Amino acid sequence: MTRHRLLITAAAALALLGAACTTEADPTPTPSPAGTASATATATPTPAGSTPTPPATETAPPAEAADCEALPAVLLDSSFVLVTSATAGTVIEPGTEVSGCSRTFESHVGWRLLDRDGNEIAAGFTMGGGVDGAGVFTFVIDGYSVAEPQVGHLEVNAPDPSGGEGFPPSQHRFPVVLLP
Repeated sequence: MTRHRLLITAAAALALLGAACTTEADPTPTPSPAGTASATATATPTPAGSTPTPPATETAPPAEAADCEALPAVLLDSSFVLVTSATAGTVIEPGTEVSGCSRTFESHVGWRLLDRDGNEIAAGFTMGGGVDGAGVFTFVIDGYSVAEPQVGHLEVNAPDPSGGEGFPPSQHRFPVVLLP
């Protein structure tokens, strides 16, 4: 009987803790089941005669090991690159951190930032997951400048160890907003 009461007390404490940590007005982005992130932004009512303020844009938090563990089983034996902290339309400025989950040849994850004319303005590589399984990668986009705000592209990709002979390597390319 004591064990039963202890279990009920523990369950009640966990329920109260969960309720205390969750609010309906919580603006925290919630990752979707596919490992990509979604964000919710709400507009504030605008008084008559004033200029409306656009809702704040939120990005997902950096990838964590749990993001790589919750992947569909089909990815676990494949080469892939998934960016989880930036999506199409993300504002990129010097110092922006990008993260995600990958499983690539020799754990190599390459990236390039292209301006509106397709010119490479920054590039680099980082390490993610490899032969031992999926792993988190992170890199900082720095060392570039643009004269004015513009739409560019961020490419994050896996190397092609087959030299074009095998299955195409994973490439994640999407439009981003570049700020000076």
